[in-house]
Amino acid sequence: MNETLDQQIQTLQEHAGVRLRPEVHSLEVTGPDHVRFLNGMLTADVNKLAVGEGSIAVKTSPKGRIEAVVRVRRAPSSLWLEAIDPVAAPLLQTLAKFVIMDDVTITPRPHDVLTVLGPRAPVIISGALGHELDLAPNAFLALGDVVVIADRTLGVPGFELHVPEGLGPDWVHRVTSLGATQVSSEATDAVRIFAGWPIDGRDLDSDVFPMEVSALDQAISYSKGCYVGQEVVSRAKNLGHVNYRMVGLEITDGPAVERSPIVLEDESSGQTELSKSVGEVRSVATIGPRTIALAFVHRKVLDGSRVRIGPAQASVVALPFDA
Repeated sequence: MNETLDQQIQTLQEHAGVRLRPEVHSLEVTGPDHVRFLNGMLTADVNKLAVGEGSIAVKTSPKGRIEAVVRVRRAPSSLWLEAIDPVAAPLLQTLAKFVIMDDVTITPRPHDVLTVLGPRAPVIISGALGHELDLAPNAFLALGDVVVIADRTLGVPGFELHVPEGLGPDWVHRVTSLGATQVSSEATDAVRIFAGWPIDGRDLDSDVFPMEVSALDQAISYSKGCYVGQEVVSRAKNLGHVNYRMVGLEITDGPAVERSPIVLEDESSGQTELSKSVGEVRSVATIGPRTIALAFVHRKVLDGSRVRIGPAQASVVALPFDA
């Protein structure tokens, strides 16, 4: 990779970039009760997925807090889950504990995973696979020992390729030979933050409710039957609000450190009271002249509010960020 970080980000936004994703892990759930079991574990309505379809979903704790954000996909005789480090291993352990009366088997399925992102990604992936693609978000297609999944979470066209272990570098070479540029995790992370997409470990943890994250609205069905944590999630929906929400921050006048407290600035005096934290910074990225962040703030903090993060000043904005 000879391009600067800003050049890599521009490539992802205007052309196509590729990188290996060692942090992505897959689980296959099989057995006569596999659909019923996962429908009782996840916020998405698994029953409604047709073969070849997928959905973003959340595994919530009994208290309704986030344990993992996953993609769930329906194959002819099984369901597949994709999760990232650091929640993939705990997710497997948690699901296994709930297998009591259900006739299901949960099996890790190691693959090499690469992501191709950017406006040119559909053409490049179609060329690499020798197959024209027309996939809805989170839908997938198995072509021999390769699975391609449509990923639209980062604001640009994207695809995940799951290939046999050890073959990831060969596939990176294949897609770069068709015009994609190999990019760093820092570049894809910046595009992710710009799109307002949170990830486990950085932005999401066991203190967060899924209802606090508007990007996860797509992952929650309020009409399906019971699942672990459903009572808390439904109650928050019925109340009409939660205490915190994920927002964007446009940061000026200094750097911002992840997990730093946020204090509300008194617009009349320009003063802040450090004892009155109204939220916390999560992911931070620099894109050209802009420093942006994902953060959680109290619901009383409105879009357009001025806040401080240590010496830095920031404006609260809605997600995703404006170009």
